[in-house]
Amino acid sequence: MKKHRPYAEIELEDVDGNVYPLSFPTRLEQAISGLGMPPIQHWTTRAPFQTGQSHWGYAIGPRTINIILYSRGRDRADMYTKRRANVQMLSPMSGPHKLRLITPEWEKYELQNVWYIGGYELSSQEQPAPNIQIGAVQLMAYSPLWKWLTVPLAAGQTRDADGRTCTAEDTWVTTDHLVLPFTGPFLLGVTTGDLAMTVTNSGSTTIKPIITVEGPISDFTISNLTTGKILSWDGYDIAAAEVVTFDIEGKTVTNGAGDNLINYVGGNFGTWDLAPGANNIEVWGVEPTDATTEIAICFYVEVLGV
Repeated sequence: MKKHRPYAEIELEDVDGNVYPLSFPTRLEQAISGLGMPPIQHWTTRAPFQTGQSHWGYAIGPRTINIILYSRGRDRADMYTKRRANVQMLSPMSGPHKLRLITPEWEKYELQNVWYIGGYELSSQEQPAPNIQIGAVQLMAYSPLWKWLTVPLAAGQTRDADGRTCTAEDTWVTTDHLVLPFTGPFLLGVTTGDLAMTVTNSGSTTIKPIITVEGPISDFTISNLTTGKILSWDGYDIAAAEVVTFDIEGKTVTNGAGDNLINYVGGNFGTWDLAPGANNIEVWGVEPTDATTEIAICFYVEVLGV
C-alpha cells in the first residue's frame, strides 16, 4: 500500500544539480500559484460578413509561478545568512532552474528552463520579526509543460536516470542482397534490416524525443507511421559500440566523442515527434547487426497541469 504525506512538497534545482527544498529548516514555501494550466494564446480569423470568428490555432505560453517564501533564522545573523542563501539560490548565474513538485502520493512532476524574474525585494522594514523574513518570489517557466517523472510505464518501457520514458529495440529482420536470382530493385553486396517498435506517449501533447542509435549501422531511416514523419541518415557509418544521439528539440546530433554530425541528417528532423498514445515506428537500415544495433527513443511525458 502506497504511503501518503499530508501535503505536496516543492523544491528547486539549479544548473549545477544543487537541490533546494522549500521546506523547514532553511526555507518554507507558504503559498504557491501557477501550477495548473499555463496561459494559452489563441489565433482567430474572420471573413467579411461572418458572425463571430473562426479558430485556427493556439500556442502555449510561458508559465508564471508565484511563491511566498518564508525564512527563519535562529537569530538575526542567521536570518541574514539564510537570506543570502536564498539570493544565491535564485541568482540567474545559477539558472536555468528546475522546479519539482512531489505530491502526497509520491508522484514527481518537473518544470524545466525556470528563471527568477522578480519579487524577492526585501528590506529591514519588511521583516515581521528580527529573525523572520517573508518575500514574494516570481519565477518564469519558459518550458511550461510539466514533465511527469514517475508516470506508470507501459509494456517494454524503462525509465532513465533523468526520469525520461524509454523504449529500445535491437531485433532486426535482415536481408542479404545480391543473391541469385536477382529481384530488383536491389543493393549490391550489402545486408539491410527492418525493425519495428511501438512507443507509447502517455502525456497530453506531442513530444520531440531524444533518439539514440548504437552501431554498427550505416544509412537508415526512422519512420513514425502514426505521424507520417521520417528521420533519415546518409553518408556516415556508425561503428560498433558507437552511439549517436539525436536531440530533436535541441536540434543537435552528436556521438560519444562530441562530434557534430548534423550534416548527415535529413527528412523531418526538426519536426519529428511522438503523438499522444501509441506510435508505430519502423526502421530500415544498411548493415545492422541483430541483437547489437539498438534504436532507443526517450522522452519526458508532458502534461498541461498538476
